[in-house]
Amino acid sequence: ILLEPHHPAQLHLPQATMSSRQHAFSLGRKGGNQNREWIARTIVSSLPTFAFGMASMYILSLPFYMSRSGTETSNLAWGQATNPPPSWITQPRKTKKDEQCDPPLLCAWSIDHPRTQAVSLALWHKGSDDANKIPTAADSIASAAAGKPSFVETHLESLNKQYEQQDANFLRRTGIVHLDISNAIHVIPMGGEAYFHRSLRDADLILDGFLRNTDTANNFLPAAGQEWLDFGGSHGRIAQIMAAAYPETMWHVVDPIASTVDWAKARLPKLRFSVMTDARPPLTQYRDGQFTGIYALSIWSHYCEEAALVWLKEMHRLLKPGGRLWFSTHSYQALNYAMLDAAPLHPLRHEMMRELYQKGHYYFPMFGTQGDFGVSDQHGGSWWGFGAFTTEWLAANVLNGNPAQRWRLEYYGPGANENHQDVYVLSKLG
Repeated sequence: ILLEPHHPAQLHLPQATMSSRQHAFSLGRKGGNQNREWIARTIVSSLPTFAFGMASMYILSLPFYMSRSGTETSNLAWGQATNPPPSWITQPRKTKKDEQCDPPLLCAWSIDHPRTQAVSLALWHKGSDDANKIPTAADSIASAAAGKPSFVETHLESLNKQYEQQDANFLRRTGIVHLDISNAIHVIPMGGEAYFHRSLRDADLILDGFLRNTDTANNFLPAAGQEWLDFGGSHGRIAQIMAAAYPETMWHVVDPIASTVDWAKARLPKLRFSVMTDARPPLTQYRDGQFTGIYALSIWSHYCEEAALVWLKEMHRLLKPGGRLWFSTHSYQALNYAMLDAAPLHPLRHEMMRELYQKGHYYFPMFGTQGDFGVSDQHGGSWWGFGAFTTEWLAANVLNGNPAQRWRLEYYGPGANENHQDVYVLSKLG
């Protein structure tokens, strides 16, 4: 209506204005100079009313227009569906990267995911002088479910401060090792966030996913006698926090960058490190059904379609029946993130959107033949680069695609990882 007013009836003008226009055209049919002058005066006199009507409609429709502009990218993920979207789409939140991200540029697909902070709480219990005043993980879960801020949300900076200052009491009680990170080892971009603060948030994010859709609040916390795997865990920045929070569990880390693994082995003896020597499975150093939990932060976000499938199959082999896999990857929310935060993907977002719609999976060889951190993917760059897939692709190819590889989707969080990557938790059936 605002952009193409082809017909007066489409403009919803006041009835008086419509009558004047109709009267003018009626007079015009009689001919004569007098009538022509009357027509001209009538039209001119109608212009203010017409302009007022147009301005009023524009002002009244502006909120709708802005909300449509702000949520345009969210419609991409729903195929222009006519049904009402879920409530978390109609309640967008601002991006963490840019607090000035006002309408119409809203992160329409980002969700305010409640956090349990189970790992942070465990470290507080170990490192605090008065643990009786600190809520339990169950308390934090209940607070998150009620939409209340948890205790740890306001104290992450305090934990980070104790780590950065190498507080002897905190390090002794928790078992955390302060690491002087070398430029010679692989570390993910921190985006300006302090190393330990980011690592602790990632650990909380991961365990939060494991706790979703459980019969009781705490029935999937790491426990004594269990073995857990950090798949693609680099130098163990997350695994050492997990091990400090749950020391009775055996924690493994596997990564393809041998120099980083060797560096970490010498500094984190409580973790069991291993090098992934082949870009293709199997991981022969691990036995069938060895792990209760496996997590992979931003690993499937790099796989081509074939690699994504064969490594999901390998994760199924490594898990116990009932064991869970947590992983994050790109999907439609990454398109929002690229447009709002100028991520490297930005020039390719249209290609990515098209491939996600047509195939459900997108891959771009972003590292080329030289490989990531100088480590070749053994496939000329066609195996490890930038990957993304949709929930429909996962359902068709993994959840319902192979009777011998049975999974159940326990949790799906669009944009749960940094308002950027989607988070999945799968449990092994049978």
